[in-house]
Amino acid sequence: KCLHELRGHLGWVTQSHYWGPNTVVSASSDRAIALWDARVRRSPLFILRYHKSPISDLLVGARTDPLMVSAAADGTVATWDFRTLSGKNSSVGSTRPVNSTENKAEKKCRAIRTPSATIMHCAEGRGVKQSGEVLLSRCPSQQRRSFLSIGVDAVIREWDMITGLPIGHESTHHSDAVSSFYTFLENSYGASVEDDLSGLGGTLTSSWDGTIRMRKLVKK
Repeated sequence: KCLHELRGHLGWVTQSHYWGPNTVVSASSDRAIALWDARVRRSPLFILRYHKSPISDLLVGARTDPLMVSAAADGTVATWDFRTLSGKNSSVGSTRPVNSTENKAEKKCRAIRTPSATIMHCAEGRGVKQSGEVLLSRCPSQQRRSFLSIGVDAVIREWDMITGLPIGHESTHHSDAVSSFYTFLENSYGASVEDDLSGLGGTLTSSWDGTIRMRKLVKK
């Protein structure tokens, strides 16, 4: 049974995430990120526009986490704070019922063009062609509010989620483009709790070079 059908993107939908009781976040090759109220459905509540290439990945947290990260095929990464979109009176994620009168009085979709922070995955600034499509994942460490990105340079970079400042980087040594990127929590791979190197978890990457690489993140 189909509950809702949301239409509004002008290209392929590359990502969709459920955030809260009524809110859906989607991204597309039309370079836009849309926030939907599933009860309204006629149009998105917000359209986030910053990237100049198709959106390659979205990192959306739990309902209590207002920060979202987006990445695009031009190597750009942006962080967004849902709390700043429409102020205290925002209806995003609200559990208040929507009646027919409210539907008729529905405000037009708002376009937001200024992220909280912007990042270029290729830290050396060698340009778009050096970065390409970027994949995202959360840092597995529970003590660090950061996220990880990886591009066609096969380098994992860690960023502060709030400021967008770089924290560190490490090469995966893949010889071709990375096709998937995943992080796992500490000790989920069988390391002992006493192992000082197991505190940050690890990463799992696969590549068009035919290899899968499992790496342990270490404290420096």
